[in-house]
Amino acid sequence: MERFSDRLGITKPPVQQVDSMNDALRHSLWNLLLVMFDTRDPLNERWTGVARSLAISFFKVPADEVPRQWYDCRDWVKKRYYGLEWFEVYNFIQHLSPHVYRLSSGRLDEGQYIASINTVLARENAGYRFVASHLVPITNSAETQAIEEARAKASASGLDAVRVHIDAALHALAQKPNPDHRNAVKEAISAVESAAKLVGKTDGQGLDGPLGELAEKIGMHPAFKKGVSTLYGWTSDAGIRHALVDPSKIDAADARFMVIACSAFVHFLIEKAERAGLLKVGP
Repeated sequence: MERFSDRLGITKPPVQQVDSMNDALRHSLWNLLLVMFDTRDPLNERWTGVARSLAISFFKVPADEVPRQWYDCRDWVKKRYYGLEWFEVYNFIQHLSPHVYRLSSGRLDEGQYIASINTVLARENAGYRFVASHLVPITNSAETQAIEEARAKASASGLDAVRVHIDAALHALAQKPNPDHRNAVKEAISAVESAAKLVGKTDGQGLDGPLGELAEKIGMHPAFKKGVSTLYGWTSDAGIRHALVDPSKIDAADARFMVIACSAFVHFLIEKAERAGLLKVGP
């Protein structure tokens, strides 16, 4: 939400935080964890579980160093949290995600956790959001929705290989502090190729053959097909799909665009195939 003082030109809007994390963002994330794990119960065991879990699987230190009292456990975690580099804080937040239901004693599930974290990230103008359990540099809600809908559509239609490629692209994009842009592009276009082959039930080489067979059946305009084929051709010519390219030639903008665009096309292709009777989605 735009601040009153920004609208009047008294202050400048905060710069999006991509390669750093200011105190306001770090404090806000910590305060959210306090809300999640603090209780009025003097025998609060949540922080004890959080500390032991983090000692074993995140900080990787001897678990017998974790204090016994819950408030000492909280301070133990806090001290280490505030010693983390900006990108390690994101790793910390993402690490907790799949464990939060157990660690919060069923107080909130992973979806609620992710929604709460994303609210803080948006409010503090962070350059990352949770998308499908990965913290990635995609902050536009429409783009986030395009990726999540593609994953859901692929899963509902039994095209698990397509979802796996999308998840691999997100994983590559989410690596911090150095995202793997080349593999993000490679996995994104592989999701498109896999979708075309699985929907078209063909093992043809490349994308042109399977996509050509599907185009007429699903009513895809030739210009649209050509655009997708051109993107696929770019990944071949640049050597992206064959590990020949200099990684420095593929930047964040390339990777971000391809993950979003390919996810949107996967969703489009599956929906068109469903309408054409080529594919049944769901039970």
